[in-house]
Amino acid sequence: MLRLVGSRYHFRRIIPSPLRPVLGKSEIWISLGTAGKLEARRRTAELHAQTTDLFRASAA
Repeated sequence: MLRLVGSRYHFRRIIPSPLRPVLGKSEIWISLGTAGKLEARRRTAELHAQTTDLFRASAA
């Protein structure tokens, strides 16, 4: 999920319940370091793909 916090966009993703004990978190928050919405969307898409891969690898 893309969130505007102040003047910067952030990526937020909920960690699936079975992986929370392994990762020690319930969600991931990452500053995208940009105030531009188009760039933030591009970076969000990349992070979403990376976290999906991580979740799938951790669940296997």
